[in-house]
Amino acid sequence: MSILKGLNPLGRSLVTPDFRRGDPATVDAESCIEDLGLGREVPLAPLRGVIAKAMEQFRHDPPKSDPWLGPRVHATVRLTRREAADKRVWEYLTVVEFPHYVRWRWAKIDNPEKVVPQDRFLGEDSKNALARLWWASELTRNGSDYKRSEIALGISRFSVSWLHLILAHHRAAALAVVDFLDTFQSGGATDAQGQVMAKATNVALRTLCLDALAASPPTDADAVRDWIAEEIDETTMMDELPRGPDEGGVVETDISTVRKFLDDLAERIQLATVVKSDR
Repeated sequence: MSILKGLNPLGRSLVTPDFRRGDPATVDAESCIEDLGLGREVPLAPLRGVIAKAMEQFRHDPPKSDPWLGPRVHATVRLTRREAADKRVWEYLTVVEFPHYVRWRWAKIDNPEKVVPQDRFLGEDSKNALARLWWASELTRNGSDYKRSEIALGISRFSVSWLHLILAHHRAAALAVVDFLDTFQSGGATDAQGQVMAKATNVALRTLCLDALAASPPTDADAVRDWIAEEIDETTMMDELPRGPDEGGVVETDISTVRKFLDDLAERIQLATVVKSDR
């Protein structure tokens, strides 16, 4: 049985241009693999199952797999936020266990020989091919509900523009951002508008306390522990969204309060006039 491990910093040297291109398809990383010290085993069979399904279902358009796969990566790799902050986790998954997925998702369809960017294997949480899916889902789920996570991962550059902001770790704010980007001017914010809004929001929050706007419920450690301890059956996730930890969700009034702040900010910076690009 394949279980989650970590790739130590020495393993980064294995991610050569040839490896990123797929020749060789795998590497011998045995000397660079180490135990994560979790005190439990995290089986990778469920993750392997949902990745295989995504690669089959979206074989003609890999980018469209993100909204479907993100919640399922989160629901099959059951970690606390502290555990998921360990970059060894994601580098092990992308370099050792699932390099074929990374190449499939990030290779250029019109130029399959072009090397996949290194940060899709070794990058920060907003760039690593699997970490970005896990963290986007973790930060945009409302309790056990992943509906907004699906929406977030369907928004161009959401992970790159928003995941690194402190705002993303405020539950009501993260959910309000998803709603704003999804419905701005009825059709949703464009790529360019989303990037401009992320920068403007980050600047605005230098003089505004988010907690004064809306509450951000703390993590329910017991609920997360119970969820982690459950047996995972990935076959139940293929046609329906999985369920996350049974934490209390953010109340809609708090999300609406932050949404109003975002709407007002968008009006002040005249976001609607930003040159549009494809979403």
